Amino acid sequence: MATVRRRAVLGSRPPSAGLRHPYSRPDHLSLLKTDSWAASTKPEEFIYYSDSDEDLDGADAGEKYDTTSRSFVDYHVAHQSGLEHFNQLSLSKEHATKHLLSYSMMRERTIPMNNYNKVFCSAWLSDNQVVFGTKCNKILVYNLRTRRIDNIPMLLSNSPLPEMEVTGGVYALSLNPSRTLMATGARNCCDLAVYKLPTLDPVCVGENGHRDWIYDTAWLDDQYVATGGRDTSVTLWHVPDESDATDDPEAPPSYQHVGPVATKSCKTADKVRSLAFNHRDQSLVALSLNAYVHLFDAVSFKQKLSRKLPHSMDNVCLALGDNCKMYAVGSKSHTTILDPKSLKVLKKITAKYHGCGIRSLSFNGDILTIGTGNSVLMFYDLRAQKYLDSGVSSGRAVVFKATSGWVSPRQAADESLFHEGGVAQVDHTPAIYTHCYDASGTRLFTAGGPLNVDVRGCYAGLWM
Repeated sequence: MATVRRRAVLGSRPPSAGLRHPYSRPDHLSLLKTDSWAASTKPEEFIYYSDSDEDLDGADAGEKYDTTSRSFVDYHVAHQSGLEHFNQLSLSKEHATKHLLSYSMMRERTIPMNNYNKVFCSAWLSDNQVVFGTKCNKILVYNLRTRRIDNIPMLLSNSPLPEMEVTGGVYALSLNPSRTLMATGARNCCDLAVYKLPTLDPVCVGENGHRDWIYDTAWLDDQYVATGGRDTSVTLWHVPDESDATDDPEAPPSYQHVGPVATKSCKTADKVRSLAFNHRDQSLVALSLNAYVHLFDAVSFKQKLSRKLPHSMDNVCLALGDNCKMYAVGSKSHTTILDPKSLKVLKKITAKYHGCGIRSLSFNGDILTIGTGNSVLMFYDLRAQKYLDSGVSSGRAVVFKATSGWVSPRQAADESLFHEGGVAQVDHTPAIYTHCYDASGTRLFTAGGPLNVDVRGCYAGLWM
């Protein structure tokens, strides 16, 4: 929703002077709680009176009026006139996104991804660059203008490099709050790699923090980052300052090797799949594969509690809402909304396709975007508490269906799966393992690959 502060040019009463109780946007949390906790019918025990009420009696000149206009036309006129600071303009983050989705104005543009295997994580580096990691242990950057894919060199650690870690893949990728550093996986999938942005120069490698693959990363601030691994541990790292590195511009790129600040075994966990940091209450939330969510105090780095989730199958993705007001956890057929403090269940959102498998989640204002294992993207309106309605087809929800990606040839002995070109004839339905919006919310990157672990393939696309 757009808002602009209107100031009177002639007279003393604005057009909205008759509105004694102006419209106010309800809080996300209060809307979701209406389904879980019924309103109490008990009368109020305390009634508070404002001291300013006596001054308003019979004094029309002293009345308080709402001077806020929620007309998009007023917002657009004020914006074109350059009155951003004077009129206190604001536009809700998801306004453009919701309009484009509702009226089917976004079209898919596929990205050729032959010979790569499954994209697991992604992030927008700028308006024209998207970075993502693959199961074949590669970090790639796609340029929207040149349509070129660049391969970022993987960082090597001092620890031995067993074959199982090489084939693990890059599952995690995140940017720090100031967008100056990127944390992801190293060549050894048990180690952390940090790159400098926007140049993607190497900064450091974090070693000896995990005994198995790193599944996710979460930045606590610009220099501290946490990682969760398949070994059920959560590790805290400190990224060294740039001043500690060499200042010789002619020297080849070099990076430091650092150890963990602290490593904690996540109690009651089985494979920490996802992490999220809540800066409001300084808490770190971890999701484990055995359908538990775990709450850590980020300051003391101690585990405070664990809570069992209502759905026990395929709990693999976790997302933190805007303004840190809720968490979303994806399972096989449901998306569960959790309270940020107590981790209690606020709402259960049933998927439109039973058993589709929720593989990726993201918040964009009031819109919760859900990527599934059957190549479908769904959009849930948190304020309306229903799937986003289509403005083109009445009574239908907005759904994006990704096209088939690339699949490598299977065993040559099974000739029924191939034609003369050597490409599998079977239909490929990619899972949406990752998706992310750009800063404007008008472009959406989606990527993934075959849901079957034994099938090698890849999919990537841009909706714009």
